Amino acid sequence: AGDPKLEKIFAGVFPDHGDETSWIFGQVRQAFLRDAAAGEEALPAHAETPAQLFALTLDGAQTAETYFHKFSNPEAFGEIAQEEIQRYGSVIEKVYGFYDQVISRTLAALKDEELLVVYSSYGMEPLPFWKRVVEWILGNSAVTAYHERGPDGVVFFYGKGIEQGKPVEGFRLVDIVPTALYYLGLPVGRDMDGWVRGSLFTKEFAEMNPVLQISSY
Repeated sequence: AGDPKLEKIFAGVFPDHGDETSWIFGQVRQAFLRDAAAGEEALPAHAETPAQLFALTLDGAQTAETYFHKFSNPEAFGEIAQEEIQRYGSVIEKVYGFYDQVISRTLAALKDEELLVVYSSYGMEPLPFWKRVVEWILGNSAVTAYHERGPDGVVFFYGKGIEQGKPVEGFRLVDIVPTALYYLGLPVGRDMDGWVRGSLFTKEFAEMNPVLQISSY
């Protein structure tokens, strides 16, 4: 039997899927329970144990996107039964809704000196027809989305000194580390691939915290 607490979280997010037995939903269920377990273990630990760096990785959304994209975007695929669209069309949305809950809990516990970075490395897009044929030949006919040519990911910064609601064009994943180092008051290596995105911060914060550099870590 599974963990009752995790099962309760799952039932709260998917109240209409308690009797679901399909293989693809089983994949989402397993991924969701892993995410829920990670969150339930990590968030209390973060609150109780001070740390300069705390990371929580949740990857269940990729599983949901991979198998349920066609139900959320049926226009990109062939004939899909309306009954299946009604049953599965909100699966991806519900997974992201759970992520919103995790982020909200983290924000509620965020201390003044802490920086929260929420990011996704990439987006997903519908599997093109030729790739569906390839996946079908390989025995993966349930796969409906991929990220090789998907849209860019997203990154959000929360914390004291961050300019609220200001978009930063051209932000890259490699900019996260030097930007976080800067926020922590640590020097940035000149040989790093990314750089500090100073426009993220308020004018007052930037004036009080000049960028420090070293040749390399």
